Amino acid sequence: MTLHTTLLVRSDSKQADNYEQTLHKATEDLKRFHLEDMEVCSAQQAGLQSFRYRPGPLSHLEMPIWLFQRYLAKQILAASTS
Repeated sequence: MTLHTTLLVRSDSKQADNYEQTLHKATEDLKRFHLEDMEVCSAQQAGLQSFRYRPGPLSHLEMPIWLFQRYLAKQILAASTS
């Protein structure tokens, strides 16, 4: 698997004395973050394929996810109708 990530930086940040070190650390941190995220997503997808999985409502603990989904759906709908 290949992971492509774009890291946006301000043009003036390249003039910093420690730019290369900071860029390298940020890139490594992002790689680690994405790899952990892909692991969690893979486990989630595997769980959805389990014969024990039963669809149902989100837990009250997942309210921020539900709110974000609703917000995103409204934004997509508004963008597609304008």
